[in-house]
Amino acid sequence: MSQEHHMSTEIEQRTRTILQSAQALVIVDQATYDAAVALGRAIKDLRAEAEAHHRPVIQAALEAHRRALEAFRRIDEPLRAAEAEIKRRLAAWTAEQERLRQEAERRAREEAERAAAEALEVQLEQMEAAGAPVEVIEAVIRQAESAPVIAPRVAPQYERAQGLAARKTYRAQVVSMIEFIRWVAANPTHESLLTVNQSALNALARAQRENLRIPGVRVVVEESISITRRRQ
Repeated sequence: MSQEHHMSTEIEQRTRTILQSAQALVIVDQATYDAAVALGRAIKDLRAEAEAHHRPVIQAALEAHRRALEAFRRIDEPLRAAEAEIKRRLAAWTAEQERLRQEAERRAREEAERAAAEALEVQLEQMEAAGAPVEVIEAVIRQAESAPVIAPRVAPQYERAQGLAARKTYRAQVVSMIEFIRWVAANPTHESLLTVNQSALNALARAQRENLRIPGVRVVVEESISITRRRQ
């Protein structure tokens, strides 16, 4: 067992002992109060000792981790940028192809509607020439108006590569915070959509203390004890 490992194990053992002492301690008088203060200072001392022992190892590991991340980023970030650029260009091109396909479908639908209207007009002229009753002619017109015109679907004019999927993503953007807050206030079931800037709110509480007056906000005062180490 190395001296480094032995020292770490010894600190861990002392830590468990101190934890058990803290959990068992009950303050009932001046003597137990003084014992609690002494134990608190012993804890501060042991924490400082553990810090001095482990911090160099931690710093070395952090430095090695930092260097490894930097080496990885030098490779990954340019590749990520290249991938994003390729995806952007592919998305733009496929979006244009979809626009052209929809335009072709629109023209095909308009052509089908025009052909159906011309065919109905010829049919009505023939029925009138044959002396068909008015109610029969009107029924034919109603049927033609209610029947949808089915235009042929236009297939994309390119072959999608295998393993390449196009998808639409949606996100919300708040364009007026005041209007959004008013809507949430009117719909409290969506209160979770609002996030409190707790850091800024705490800063106001520290600055104004008990004088902070904001509707819906209360000041919480928490007392804590500060223990200094024993004088060396």
